Amino acid sequence: MILAVCTAFPQTPAKFITMDVVAVGTHGQPVPGLQASEIQLLDNKKVQPVLYWHWNQRRPDVPRVTLVVLDGGIKGARWIEAVRAMRQFETSEQLYFYAVTGTGALLPVHALPNPDAALPAANGPWMDRYLPAFEAAWRVDRAGRRTGMIDVSPYMEFATRLAAFPGRKNLICFGCLFARSAQWDQNADAAEVVRATELRHLADAFRLARVAVYVAGGARANSLVDDNTGPVPLDEIGALAEATGGRAYGTGEIAEVITQAIADGRSNYRIAYLPPAENWDGKRHKISVVSTRKGVRLLAPAWYEAGRLDDIATEWRPAIPDYAITSPYEQSAIGISVSAPKQVAGGLRVEVHADAADVLLFPRNGRYSGSLIMQALCYTPEGRRMACSDPVRIKLDLSEQERAEALRGGLRFPLEVPASDASSKIRVVVHDEISGDCGSVTFLPRAEQ
Repeated sequence: MILAVCTAFPQTPAKFITMDVVAVGTHGQPVPGLQASEIQLLDNKKVQPVLYWHWNQRRPDVPRVTLVVLDGGIKGARWIEAVRAMRQFETSEQLYFYAVTGTGALLPVHALPNPDAALPAANGPWMDRYLPAFEAAWRVDRAGRRTGMIDVSPYMEFATRLAAFPGRKNLICFGCLFARSAQWDQNADAAEVVRATELRHLADAFRLARVAVYVAGGARANSLVDDNTGPVPLDEIGALAEATGGRAYGTGEIAEVITQAIADGRSNYRIAYLPPAENWDGKRHKISVVSTRKGVRLLAPAWYEAGRLDDIATEWRPAIPDYAITSPYEQSAIGISVSAPKQVAGGLRVEVHADAADVLLFPRNGRYSGSLIMQALCYTPEGRRMACSDPVRIKLDLSEQERAEALRGGLRFPLEVPASDASSKIRVVVHDEISGDCGSVTFLPRAEQ
């Protein structure tokens, strides 16, 4: 189905809630192929229809990313257990590792790649290369006092860097990122209001980057390298896990946390629904997502903090998220391909193909609406990036028959690129405004004769 492209930007689409959901069996194993008819979603205890339910089958070329942060010193029992657990996955998963010093600074053992990297980071063994030097250089820093409050800045940077990787990602924090859900609620204390704003922005950053937070407690001992720990109440530490669809553990079951987080990423679904308009009141709203299939448990956000409609309407966001443009990785949430380029007057023409099953099509009055934004980025031989087309909005309004045809054959859009810009390679990005998902494909501009 070939559709025309609209250059005008109409009003903002309805405000949906989009989230990642994990389906696991009785022994924590991934559950593939779960259907939307086998789930029930409640918002503030009221059943809401699920408008989009998509199984994210992991392509072989899409990296599975887990970031591990360990607070509590090195060379002790927790450090040794974390290293041993990560060794099992260092070649099959893309793992990154940071340690927290006594003053709260985060030091990279195996650092996340630079967001401006031209090429994707290669996966492979890294522990024997980085760990000995890190352990030899470690100095126990007893200066300063820890307040117990989260320093939001480095974790906001983590969210930005992790957003570059496609799909759902894990951030595992041992002894860090502790927060209570009550900290998001309204409070008369000015300092608590500022703190709640910081936590809200952090939770939003993780959600937009599709990062699930896993926190593991264990009361810190006086010594930085002493691993004597005790259980911590989950309601005291697990708010960011609840808000992002991760897990909270009362003690530092390090091997279990890493193994389970990685397993969770192998049975991931994308889900969306439309909350009632009155929900956008600046307060927290509880969510419950359960499966009607026997023996299946769903792991999903337990609540969301709803901004006010006036604030949402005036909030500025780029037409296409920066990470989809700058990332060295192709975005895979929407399946995208392009036809062979053809020479036309003044440039090249391609046909962009999008998998309609990956696009959120909102049913209303017997028709299905959606909103996509498409843009082409051109690269010079030196690697410099430029916009070779303006972002254009594609407004979808399909009948039942047209939707069925699109699901069979895909959505196709014409795209022309000026010849002066098509010198090295071209990346086409398609962004679903309603679900927030992106797809991209990069091709060489060799035109058919």
